[in-house]
Amino acid sequence: MAFSIIQALIEWLPGEIGVPAHDAPPDPRPRRFATVERVGGESAVGIDRPVLAVQLWAPSNAEAEELALECREALNLRAASIPRVHGAHASSPVSFPDPDSRSARYQITVRATTQ
Repeated sequence: MAFSIIQALIEWLPGEIGVPAHDAPPDPRPRRFATVERVGGESAVGIDRPVLAVQLWAPSNAEAEELALECREALNLRAASIPRVHGAHASSPVSFPDPDSRSARYQITVRATTQ
């Protein structure tokens, strides 16, 4: 069976950072949530090295940044506890306000190794 790092993170992140995670902004939107999408990476037989964008949404920039910092720490320190994930490295958070909703949003880029 194929492994989806996106689905794995959607299921794992809420327990780590205390907000729901989705593959796209839900409708209606909660006050605070995360989205996960694959934006690149490389694959070979038996191993995958995805690059992911994890976006943290909140009512204010300060809250979105705090969520992004918590998410980065969780991924860097504990992502290997997710079955089939051998490790992850998350970048520094970047302010990434959503132009459509004008919501505060921060983004981290994650490089993972999975099987």
